[in-house]
Amino acid sequence: MTKHQAEIAVTRHGIADSASWLFVPGHRPEQFAKGIAAAPQMLVLDLEDGVPVSEKAHARKAITEWLTHGGVGCVRVNAAGSPEFSRDLEVLRRLSGLRCVILSKSEDVAAIDEVAEEIDRPVIPLIETALGVANVRSLAAAAGAARLALGAVDLTLDLGIANDDENLAHARYELVLASRVAGLAAPLDSVPMNFDDPDAIYTMSHLSRQRGFGGRMCIHPSQVGPINRAYLPDEAELKWARGVVENASDDGPSQMEGSMIDLPVLERARRILAAGGV
Repeated sequence: MTKHQAEIAVTRHGIADSASWLFVPGHRPEQFAKGIAAAPQMLVLDLEDGVPVSEKAHARKAITEWLTHGGVGCVRVNAAGSPEFSRDLEVLRRLSGLRCVILSKSEDVAAIDEVAEEIDRPVIPLIETALGVANVRSLAAAAGAARLALGAVDLTLDLGIANDDENLAHARYELVLASRVAGLAAPLDSVPMNFDDPDAIYTMSHLSRQRGFGGRMCIHPSQVGPINRAYLPDEAELKWARGVVENASDDGPSQMEGSMIDLPVLERARRILAAGGV
């Protein structure tokens, strides 16, 4: 894929249907185009943890240049109440290439509404604290919220627990449930911690999709491809879905290979085929 094609791909995918969200440090403008060339479905320019305090002002200037002169993407801002928060919002106003704002350490609805009103863009609350998980249904229902995202590293640090699937199962379920209740797109999962094993990234991301997530954040170009593939139905799923549709009956429940096909099963098959572009 050429750089131009990748830029078109980022522009075409929206907040609700983007699976791979590649973070690039805001103070490294030479990496912005490289990030686009990796073909993520959304580029995220970072103003928070990926940027040293001494480089925050430089990062804001570089991001402003990118989003004013033809570049597109989202921006992760510092947490509400931090010294950098208001400075971040000030520079993000009226940037034509800005698609959305990811709000770090989201914990209250007022902060989401403030960002949405100030920037006039959708907000993705990043849930990465115990209070954020406790309030996640209110956060998902905020007027400015477009999609939820899980920040596992900060969350497990806040809780004082190990960063593993078992410990995060409850938090993941809360994000999936809150998203569904609020009518939001499936949430974004946390960043994979490895980037040199594409098979492992695909496997964990495929499992994430089965748990109800619609995409995930990433921090290295090598993670983009496996993530893009994982959040689409694989050939086995498509084969099953085609079989269900072909064997469904208008006269009531039917069966395929000894399993019943009723309306919920048929609807699941149709959704799989739609997600796969069939």
